[in-house]
Formats: sequence, structure tokens, C-alpha cells
Amino acid sequence: MRTRQPVLFFSRARNEFSKVESRRRAWHNVLHGIAGFCALLPVLLACFLLPVSAAGSISPSTATAAPTCIIQVDGTAIAFPVAPLIQSGRALVPFRAIAESLGIAVNWVQETQTVHAVGYGKTVDLKTGSKTANIDGKAVPLDIAPFITSQRAVIPLRFFGEAFGCKVDWDGPNRTVRVVSPVKTMEITAWYAMDNNWANLFGAAYPETAVGGTDALGRVVFGWYEMREDGSLTTSGTKGWKKPAGWESALSGAQKAGLKIDLCAYMSDGSGELTRLMDNPAAWETAALSLVREAEVYNGVHLDLEGLGLTDTGDQLAAVRKQFTDFSRIVSTALHSAGKTLTLTLHPTNSAYKGYDMAALAPLADRIHLMAYDYGQKPEPSSLVQQAVNQALALVPKEKLILGISLASETPESLLAKLALAKRSNLAGVSLWRLGLMQEDDWLSLRDSIRPIR
Repeated sequence: MRTRQPVLFFSRARNEFSKVESRRRAWHNVLHGIAGFCALLPVLLACFLLPVSAAGSISPSTATAAPTCIIQVDGTAIAFPVAPLIQSGRALVPFRAIAESLGIAVNWVQETQTVHAVGYGKTVDLKTGSKTANIDGKAVPLDIAPFITSQRAVIPLRFFGEAFGCKVDWDGPNRTVRVVSPVKTMEITAWYAMDNNWANLFGAAYPETAVGGTDALGRVVFGWYEMREDGSLTTSGTKGWKKPAGWESALSGAQKAGLKIDLCAYMSDGSGELTRLMDNPAAWETAALSLVREAEVYNGVHLDLEGLGLTDTGDQLAAVRKQFTDFSRIVSTALHSAGKTLTLTLHPTNSAYKGYDMAALAPLADRIHLMAYDYGQKPEPSSLVQQAVNQALALVPKEKLILGISLASETPESLLAKLALAKRSNLAGVSLWRLGLMQEDDWLSLRDSIRPIR
């Protein structure tokens, strides 16, 4: 943009003004020129902050701030230090915020004005002003060069995400860019419980079967058993844990689909029944034998005994925790002797139920299913879920830790965020409570994020 330079006007007419008048007018115009220059200063500075071309020269920019453009990574909107920009139909974002949200290590190399990023087995370099990037040392052309704005380096979002294997989609009506971190192979478990979940699992009305959701899972837990305080099991309990009609077909259908199958034995301490079981060591052997007998056609057992330690403190709490550990040791020994696995379903340490010594229980179990939900909000607050995971990882090897997710509390977007949390934390997998609540968008979120171990 051409600007008019301030000019000082001096009267050339002789004898019209005195020397004093001439000097006064000259100083007035000098000051006027300085004021004009100050008014132009923001415009001049803006010109110097325009992106540079591939050749390195200053060029006019078509970039416009996009304050209403939302960038979501794994279902969570990302806050950026400067607003995302739209240039030539491409979204550009500050590099550090997007990299960190994806768990990618990133550095700014000042000498070469280059973004250096490493993650998911890839190394990517983007130099400001250059339309050539490098992926693992190989030159790759860019549609648009990265540049500096408001002292931040911004990079093309789609290129950066896809370079690391992310899925990047533009939702035009909602002006949202949706980024899903790279698919990771993990254990994926879903619960078949509290209802006949046939159609949700098999994608067809009973007794027909189709692929349905079976391709997205690796294991199904059948929640048909309640444990009594004498250690015996029932399939016609009072809390909804019952065998539905056609249960044998559900087992065989899951096995034919290549899924592992586990049984779940459930008990809560709502009326003190679990406490009475813990107070009766003679019933522990009954429980172990009952589980081994019922698990004959299953791969393993999920033991879901909830509610211990709500009001206990001090020595009493320590005694409750020791009782449950001793009980679990007897069950673990019996199941492992029979060639079956044991998964313990436990309250997280940031819940109200403190009656579980996670560190002592971890060696006894093949997996710890962490019930990081029921925090009183919907969706479950990611901060508390992350806290639960971090605390559990201090007590349980990550190879054994499974993140439990309650679908009743989540949306497809928040489900994606919980799956990403499990991936970033390098957990063994996730466990979905439960089939019957899985909507089509939930299946899409799952398939976009995790590939099941078979």
C-alpha cells in the first residue's frame, strides 16, 4: 500500500511573515507530520508481519482470522494462543498447541525458523516461508507455506495432522475441523449385561447375526451372574444381572465372530452383603469354586464387587482392604489353576470407595478394569478421569490397566476424548459399559480411534 509521506511546507513569499512566524509554522508542521507517521505505524508494522513467500520476500496475505472456526482434537476443542487462520481455503494453527494436543514432541529451531516434530514413528520439519516440508527426510510439497503471525509460527493443520496419520475432516455447517489422533491397537471390551444386547452386538434381530459391532471389539463380558454373600452365584438375581433368552446363542455368536468371552460376577455392598461375604472366609472358597465351575466355557472372569470402604477409616479401612486382597488371592489362584484369566473391576482411588488396595491387587489380576466414572457430571470430567488414570498408573503396570467408560455418561465426542486419553496414557485398553447403549456415532468414534487386539 502506498502512503503519503509527511511534507513540511515553508512559505517562499518574502516579507509576508516575520522570521518568528515562519519558525512557529515550521514547528507546527513538523509535529503534524510526526502525528501522521504515528497513525500509520500500526499499518507499517502489520505489513512487516505478513507471511513470507517461498522465496522469502514479503507478500500480501489472504489469511484471515477465523475466531468462529473450532479445532477439535479427539472430541475436545483446543484453545490456541492466537486464533486459527484461513488462507486459500486452508486452516493454519499455532504449531505447539496442536502438536501437544496430539502427544507429538515439537521444537522450534530459531536459527532456521523451522518447526521440528516427532511422534507416531514420524519426523516432520516445516520451515516458515517454504512450500516444501520434510517427512522422515523426504521432501514433500505444501499447498501453503507456514509463516509467523503475532510472534507465533502457524502451520497448515491438515498437512501436519495427516503427516502423522491423523484423520482430519472439515464440518462446514459447524465451522469445525475435527482431528482424530492415529488409530492405535488396544484391547477393546464391551459388556453384554442388564438387557438383551443382541441387536447392538450382532447388528440384526435375534437369532440372526451380522457383523454389527463385532469387528470393533476384541472381548465381550457377559454380565449374567450375581454373587451371594455365601459365595454362590445366581443368574436370576434382584439387580438386573440375569441370563436373557437365547444366551447360549450369544456366547456362540461372539466366539464365531472371533471374540474372547468372559463372565462377570457382580455384587454390591448396598445392604452390607459384600461386607458380610468379606467377613466370612469360609465363603471365599465357595466363591472361588463357583467361579471356576461357571467359567468352564469362558476365557476368564471379571470380578465386579463394588462399594467397600465408603465410611471406613484408619485401622478398619486397612482391615477391609486386606480382606478383599486375601479374598482375591484365593479366587486368582483357583482361576489361574484352571487356565482362566481374572480381571478385577475396581473403583478409582479418587472415588468415595477406598476399600481396595490397588497395588496389592495388581499382581493377582491379569487386568485391572478402572471404573473411572460416576463423578456426578455428564460427560464425565476428563480432568478427574485423567487423575484416576494417573493415580492408578502409580500402582498398576500400564500393561494391565483397562479404562472403564460408561456410555450412559458420554456423547460420541466425549467418548472420543476418553479413548484418546487411554491412548495417550499407553493403557492396555478400554472397556465399554455397555452394549445396548452404543449408538451408531459411538461405533464410528470407536472405529476411528482404536483397532482391537484379537
